Formats: sequence, C-alpha cells, structure tokens
Amino acid sequence: MKPDIHPNYHMIKVVMTNGVEFMTRSTYGEDGATLHLDIDPNTHPAWTGGSQQLV
Repeated sequence: MKPDIHPNYHMIKVVMTNGVEFMTRSTYGEDGATLHLDIDPNTHPAWTGGSQQLV
C-alpha cells in the first residue's frame, strides 16, 4: 500500500434531526468535529413511508 494516500480516520459526533447524538469514526472534518444531519432515517420518506415532499 502506498504511504500517505489515505485520509485521516478519526472520531466525530453525529447529531440527527431529532437531537439524538452518537460518536462514530469518519474521515469527515477534524477529530472531534460535529456533523449535523439535515435528512436521516427519522425524516426521510424512503424510511418513514410517508408521501411528504422535501423542499
């Protein structure tokens, strides 16, 4: 494997639309960054089975 070609893999906090937070490993941002989701399984019609439209 070539050295120094992979992104930094670290812990971040993910905040879902209903306020639930959890820690996971990701290449997003810096270590300890917070990712606020705009769409997640709690709100997206594909998972909720609703017919709502996202604007």
